[in-house]
Amino acid sequence: NQPQTVAGVYYPKGRKPPNHINQFGAMASGPYYFPKLFDGRNRAFWMLSWESMRQRSADPDVKTFPIMEIRAGDFSQLFNAAGQQVLIYDPWTTKADGTRTPFPGNRIPAAQIDPVAKKVLSYYPPPSAPGQGPARINNYPYPSRWIASFDQFVGRTDFVINPSNNVFFRYGENPFQEFRAIVFGLDNPAEPTGNAPLLRNGRNIMMNWTSTLSPSMTFDLRFGLTRWEDAGGSSIGAGYDPKQLGIDPALVAQFTRYQFPRFDLEGYQSVGSGAFGPGTRDTYSLQPNFNKVLGRHFLKFGAEARQYNLNNSGRGYPSGYWSFGKNWTQANALRADAVSGNSLATMLLGLPSSARVEKNIDPAYRHFYYAGFLQDDWKVTARLTLNLGLRWDAETGNLERFNRQVNGLDLNAPSPIAAQVKGLDLKGQVRFAGVDGQPRTLLDTDKNNWQVRVGA
Repeated sequence: NQPQTVAGVYYPKGRKPPNHINQFGAMASGPYYFPKLFDGRNRAFWMLSWESMRQRSADPDVKTFPIMEIRAGDFSQLFNAAGQQVLIYDPWTTKADGTRTPFPGNRIPAAQIDPVAKKVLSYYPPPSAPGQGPARINNYPYPSRWIASFDQFVGRTDFVINPSNNVFFRYGENPFQEFRAIVFGLDNPAEPTGNAPLLRNGRNIMMNWTSTLSPSMTFDLRFGLTRWEDAGGSSIGAGYDPKQLGIDPALVAQFTRYQFPRFDLEGYQSVGSGAFGPGTRDTYSLQPNFNKVLGRHFLKFGAEARQYNLNNSGRGYPSGYWSFGKNWTQANALRADAVSGNSLATMLLGLPSSARVEKNIDPAYRHFYYAGFLQDDWKVTARLTLNLGLRWDAETGNLERFNRQVNGLDLNAPSPIAAQVKGLDLKGQVRFAGVDGQPRTLLDTDKNNWQVRVGA
């Protein structure tokens, strides 16, 4: 539902943007039957199911790009939305009261333009439209595509081993993939989208064995695995060597992963994206359960054990994140206004408002859950049944596989820098899980969780 004028830019003659979503699938089932080898028509069965979706749709948007003149340092034609000229001030002339002197002619001298900023801007596409108003905002409308696929697979098999025992096994997954919000293009390592691609998949495995132990007792054993996988970021900029931008090799040598860095400019489209990487979380479970009829009592008792895992690749911005505002080039360092300062001018001068390099770990967390229960449905009379139950459960604290988590602060231990500071008795030391006798988990396990159930 784009306005006619905008749609005319994206699609000639105002043609309706495409939106194609197709759904299809298939299912088959039956017995295992191999002539002369195996006849499972009365005891072994299979089922396969597949559903799918394919999407090829328009995903148009509009962004504000720096106009070409200011990329070279010429801000003489820079105006705000009210039509007032925006002046660029030299941060090196800042006085004690915060005031500054504007650049002559509202132009930054070529000798003062930072070479890294100049190189970054070479990856920035030019505006594709004149823009709106004196500030020429929204000057880059683009017909991005939304390319997505989703599948759901389920398979199940059932076996009747004998009249007293049967088992089934089931596996399912639903992989999803999309490329979306591509602004610069799939061949530009500075592409800012975080969906290049976005991957998600939910997997489920289950096995169940049911056995009739006697006319009055049954046993059921169930094993399950539920896993969630996701990955995001930009694979387009993966592997890009930041030294190509002119970033100091001594700094780049400390990066844990190469990626086109992220540059945020106030009022303009960002450049670069976060690193691409996967993350998984899964739950393993085991549940043995019994059912027993004993006179007027129908007993249920069993146990459950679960293991929870969380693995994260710690993507973030491993090759650096730089943010630029108008603060360094506004008229007064202590006070902003509408007629001075520009984030691109600040970037051209090589003066970030903030910067960081994220050196994240790849944490692998794990914790456990245990439970046991006893339930008695007691038929006291034909009109009265009592429901009596007792349950116990316990959940352990999170532990990190390689003991890379902080487990507290010891305020009485000597500070690690105490020997370097004379005249002060510095105390306080960080304690790490699993190191120097510290427990591996952050929380102790509460083993006193009893729950009573009474009903009628």
